[in-house]
Amino acid sequence: MSNQLQAMKDQKIRVDWVDCDEMKIHFPNGVVLPILTFLDVDKVTPVVDPVDGGWAEFGSDEVGYGYYPVKLISEEEYEEEQRRRR
Repeated sequence: MSNQLQAMKDQKIRVDWVDCDEMKIHFPNGVVLPILTFLDVDKVTPVVDPVDGGWAEFGSDEVGYGYYPVKLISEEEYEEEQRRRR
């Protein structure tokens, strides 16, 4: 992890939301990082689509790199989240 991503972690700035359609991870401080790949639950095997219990590998050279656990949600939960964000 680079200093910026580690500093965000130290300040308890956690992921705000994950947009699998746009392949981006958003933080509440405005930082947006690309999802590079999805990994299976073993955190090693790449998968095409995210799997529940798997991982999203994300980051950039400027901010740093990390992993975020994948929790799949229902269509209803997704729609509710979209309404909340508007």
